[in-house]
Amino acid sequence: MSVASNVKQLIEDKYTEARKSNSLIFNDVETVSKINSHNGMMYWIRFAPSLISKPERGDTPADHDPLAKHEPHLLVLSNLDPQEKEFKLVLNKFPIMPNHTLLITNKFKHQNSPLTPNDLFTCNRLLSQMDRPNDKHFIIYNSGPNSGSSQNHKHLQLLQFPTTDFIPFQDILTKDTPPFIPTKSLQPLQNKFVSFAHFVIPLPSNPTQDHLMTCYIALLQYISPFFNNDMTQLSYNFILTQNWMCLVPRSNIRAKSLPIGFNSIGYMGLVMIKEKQTLIDIKQNPNLIDTLLLECGFPNKAKL
Repeated sequence: MSVASNVKQLIEDKYTEARKSNSLIFNDVETVSKINSHNGMMYWIRFAPSLISKPERGDTPADHDPLAKHEPHLLVLSNLDPQEKEFKLVLNKFPIMPNHTLLITNKFKHQNSPLTPNDLFTCNRLLSQMDRPNDKHFIIYNSGPNSGSSQNHKHLQLLQFPTTDFIPFQDILTKDTPPFIPTKSLQPLQNKFVSFAHFVIPLPSNPTQDHLMTCYIALLQYISPFFNNDMTQLSYNFILTQNWMCLVPRSNIRAKSLPIGFNSIGYMGLVMIKEKQTLIDIKQNPNLIDTLLLECGFPNKAKL
């Protein structure tokens, strides 16, 4: 499996063109960094009112598939993986970061379907082509009705970390732990001070397809008890970097305390806010984010 060696340049060039032609909607009104005083989790908070115009789950008619027919000005590659031809690479029309890109299956597959060995290996190869010493990336998959996904057509998302100063708690959690595959006696890593359930596995450099799939299946087994072991009911956020893989089980799309919803990026500490009053409330009390994330997830049993 191969990914074009110039894929990073292709994405950046296409993004520059799309911004000039107003083919995508992006504005960076205000950004602030905070740290949770209780658990040390770093938050990167962006006020992004442009996301109000982004369709949410239920806004798109059931028989309409907007990801099947991309806008030509947003297409980066019709085949990200030339041999398998599984994915096309398309800029997100509503990016939350510069160069925010979607990996969309060329043939319709449902967003509730599990990731495949080829999915995981393609993502790993893409990350290896994208990352630079001061420019790191991650890939997310929002799967299931409560995960924060807005469309049923299977798609993953490629994003870059906002700054070199931003460190997700998963980086800290895996920093001094060598790669491993979970067993009954060796469980995925968890930060007991974070409110929401999460499971993280450190990865080796250049993992094999089988290794990635084994880790993913292991993580699915750890989140399945939250759904009474009914795999058809799973809702979760999947996050992948070159260094680790993380799964977060999800119970709700939106929080109860404030009008805000989350997908995978929220569970790294990247918080996108549409409403001005919500921004004010969170800036005054950033520790509240941990409560909001819990309201959309499940309690962290590692605390018990």
